[in-house]
Amino acid sequence: MSLRSRAREIVLQILYQDDMNKERSTDEDLPFIRNRLHSNGNIIDFALELLSGVREKISDIDQQLSAVAENWRISRMAATDRNVLRLGAFEILFYETPAKVAINEAIELAKRYGTELSPTFINGILDRLIKKSADPGSFSEESAQASEAPSEQETTSEDENPVIDPPKPESILRSLTKPKTLAQPESQQADSLPSNNGLSGESDSING
Repeated sequence: MSLRSRAREIVLQILYQDDMNKERSTDEDLPFIRNRLHSNGNIIDFALELLSGVREKISDIDQQLSAVAENWRISRMAATDRNVLRLGAFEILFYETPAKVAINEAIELAKRYGTELSPTFINGILDRLIKKSADPGSFSEESAQASEAPSEQETTSEDENPVIDPPKPESILRSLTKPKTLAQPESQQADSLPSNNGLSGESDSING
């Protein structure tokens, strides 16, 4: 795993924590990033740019993702997928990362932390985002509102791509082994967001 890929992984963990606990303190974010990235200055700066950028642009990002999500509301997506999309969309729309690199990195995060359906789901939405971003006028307010509104097709779409209940914040990313299993029904899903990165056997919990 490259250092930048590792930085994206750390940023995803923090964005997930933000999503699960809107009132949480961010005081530990910088020490957490420094510790996980072993005080590598350039990579820490990169991680901080991604984190602050997604936080600053999150409303715009969610609106633009909604416009291309085709009957998927942002709020109904699995929390992991939602935040992988936000990170990838920020890099595509507001950062200098080449679009192909941004999509590939997002797919790798989806493989590591999402369900078996996540990589295809992430790839499809970000691919449409790239195509639409070439025509900024296509991101109209009406388009975003239409995508947010439930429709008869939405039920079919979500049946084909079931929403996975997010794991509890306190158990995020503590397991470093992710079994390759099919998505389970909501009632059988474990309350954890596993990883298979195997990096030094260290826990990636912010509070750990």
